[in-house]
Amino acid sequence: MKVKLLFLMFFLATGLVMASCNQRDKYRPETKVISSLSAKYPKASRVEWEQEKGYQVAEFREKGVEYKAWFSNDGKWIMTESDLKYGALPATIRSDVEKGEYSSWKKDDIDKIERAGMPAVYVLEMKKDGQEAELYYSENGELMKVITERQKKQKLAYMPLDQSVRDKITLKYPKAVIIEADEENGMLEVDILDKGINKEVVFSPRNEWISTSWEVRKNDIPAAVSAILDEAPYKDYRIDDAHFVETPDQSYYLLELEKGNSEIKLAVTPEGEIVQK
Repeated sequence: MKVKLLFLMFFLATGLVMASCNQRDKYRPETKVISSLSAKYPKASRVEWEQEKGYQVAEFREKGVEYKAWFSNDGKWIMTESDLKYGALPATIRSDVEKGEYSSWKKDDIDKIERAGMPAVYVLEMKKDGQEAELYYSENGELMKVITERQKKQKLAYMPLDQSVRDKITLKYPKAVIIEADEENGMLEVDILDKGINKEVVFSPRNEWISTSWEVRKNDIPAAVSAILDEAPYKDYRIDDAHFVETPDQSYYLLELEKGNSEIKLAVTPEGEIVQK
């Protein structure tokens, strides 16, 4: 009997110690960060905190919806990702999906991305017959971007942006909507929708603006630029693709030229001056 009692006491004591350790090991940020979460999401429950790339990140539920929210170390709200049901989407988005080319596709996952100082973006992950596509919508139902499975670089993941990056985008493109952000070769690439045009804005590791570029239709290329094809050595080439590029120092058209199996790139100013071969 004494042996059983001692064993029971040991078991209970061990459980209490483990529970105590788990409680101590459960990460909690500073009070000002927790207060910011409570202020923005007063009914948040089952909150779990972690540190992620210099941000304080909370995963929680509110009114049956799963959320993931990013805060700065001083408690400023940065971004929130939330999982939505199809019926919770704005009616304008549902209407566009139901009458568009993806109407028969399965809605695999739906996320709402909110960023401080920016309009919300809705991302629909669609599937059909082994194919996948991501549809990026604005709040007013505009389909801003489509990424197919072939274009995906990696699994969909959302990245918060530093205040300095957001400020620079807002200053340069006041009415832009941030679609997504990704890191590529150490650079930060931010896709935005500005005045109906999809643009890629590139920042250095120190958040310095490097360039902005967007695709240009061949018919919109200035005559002074396309005129380079009228003279040697580019007379037999044709324009396969064209982008307009802005940098802190200059702006130019980046042309991809083709002639048979030969491909070259030329950077040409709007006035028709070749600045890079």
